[in-house]
Amino acid sequence: MISILDSGVGGLSILKELKQKLPEASLLYFGDTAYMPYGALSGIEIYERVKLFLETFEKETDMFVIACNSATVSMIDDYRELTNKPIIGVEPGIKPAAAISQSKHVAVLATVRAAKNPQIPWLIKEYGGDCRFHILPCKNLALAIERKPEYIEDALEEALVDLQPEVDTVVLGCTHYNLIKDVIQKKIGDRIIVDTSEPVARRAVIVYNAIPHKKNQKPGITFKCSGDNQAFLKRIKELTPELLA
Repeated sequence: MISILDSGVGGLSILKELKQKLPEASLLYFGDTAYMPYGALSGIEIYERVKLFLETFEKETDMFVIACNSATVSMIDDYRELTNKPIIGVEPGIKPAAAISQSKHVAVLATVRAAKNPQIPWLIKEYGGDCRFHILPCKNLALAIERKPEYIEDALEEALVDLQPEVDTVVLGCTHYNLIKDVIQKKIGDRIIVDTSEPVARRAVIVYNAIPHKKNQKPGITFKCSGDNQAFLKRIKELTPELLA
């Protein structure tokens, strides 16, 4: 079984890719909705939530996917010390964005917490080439996508106020943002969007297929959450109804 963690519905874009690429796999998706958004938690609080997730599902899991940028950034190696099962994380697509950009100006949409994390400047230094990266903190956008869709437009417009005209490539630095890619595209015009859902899922498939002795479980998706289960399933149905089919 592949167990996937996000603070809420953000990881659904990765789950959707995994379902398409591994139709025979057993998938468990856990939304830690009682503690959403992770971007509002301290580093130690996020670590404790991920630790509890790993401990809870360790026995039946073959591989873990941490489908949350805030949880992955700077702490992925710490999680790997907690289990001998493979862990796949997700980070902003700095390297592909640098390769794509023609103007050499790239914007990164990120949660307020991720925008302040030193891991992003490190990724830019390592993989950003000669591009200039503009970090755009998105206050409350993930929360709006999760619980208050009527505020998505306002939260997105606020985040894009500082989008410079020379930017030709925009990185989605939070998995929640992948779920409104079409909305973002309309706001930013013909700029190219870099979304890491597919490459993360592709990497997960490679790792999963290399596991020699997988647990014998039925194909399909199981959804669990730490908060209001009815509200969680309702939002999944609104965003990705095909995952509940």
